[in-house]
Amino acid sequence: AAERSGGPAIAEIERSVAPEVLDFFLAKKTLNSPSPETLPPGFAKLNELPGVERVQSRISVPVVRGTEATGILCFHSLTVERHWLAEDHRLLSLLGDIIGCTLARDEAEMEMRQAREAAEKANRAKSEFLASMSHELRTPLNGILGYTQLLQRRSLPVEALKNVVAIEHCGNHLLTLINDVLDLSKIEAGRMELDNRECPLND
Repeated sequence: AAERSGGPAIAEIERSVAPEVLDFFLAKKTLNSPSPETLPPGFAKLNELPGVERVQSRISVPVVRGTEATGILCFHSLTVERHWLAEDHRLLSLLGDIIGCTLARDEAEMEMRQAREAAEKANRAKSEFLASMSHELRTPLNGILGYTQLLQRRSLPVEALKNVVAIEHCGNHLLTLINDVLDLSKIEAGRMELDNRECPLND
């Protein structure tokens, strides 16, 4: 609902009252009417609504966001008939374009912000999952490496001992990779703990 300065509130205009008006602006048409007699079909009904002052002249342009008309920008003359100049119409159209572009930009920025937040949330979930899985993988791998060390202390045939050493070598390599993944996931998840201690630079 709109409100006139110093007057009562004007009731909302239902589509059923003047459907031609809404269809006119949804079609992205412009209006430049110096008198009520020059209005397109349906617009005269607006002057008959209760609480609405009779409009003598009106000029309006659609506000287009993207490819759809989402509003109108208009000026009215209530007391005298006014012949709006082509320059008036051009400036009003320019202002409508600026408003439409601003609305479209704000909508695009909101969509980008929502997409970025969703991507960051998914990345955090991935990092937390990797951190958890790294712990789960490292626990049984430590057990495997421990048993390879125990087997190397026994008197084994040379070929069997080579196999145990190969298992230990591969296990240590895999443990290094898991630790690297764990460190990266900790950094991404903001859970990396620094070891704050003195470090001799000459060594």
